[in-house]
Amino acid sequence: MSPGHADPQEHVHGVWEGMIFLAGDMLLAGSSRVAPGSCMGNPAEFWHAPMVSQFSAVLLCETAGPIDMTRRDYEGGKAIVEGYLDTTSWLEPPRHAAWEDGTVPQAARRR
Repeated sequence: MSPGHADPQEHVHGVWEGMIFLAGDMLLAGSSRVAPGSCMGNPAEFWHAPMVSQFSAVLLCETAGPIDMTRRDYEGGKAIVEGYLDTTSWLEPPRHAAWEDGTVPQAARRR
């Protein structure tokens, strides 16, 4: 994902999706802020996102078959991605943080 990538919608796949993050950062609303070394999986038919990356994100993605995507609006999604881009420090290296642990910028947690 390129620097500044922001998708305020959520989406679902018909197959299992696993990801290992190699570099960069990404906020997945309702889930976590990911950084190099973060691993996560999304079961088939699990709605997830919005997502946003300030620096960019390089990841390996494995799926249980060809990946499809259905998208829908996410209430507050635009405020979440804008809040993350506006409040995340360029000076601190990205690190994994759970959505609930208080390290995700407050402006990015609006919903």
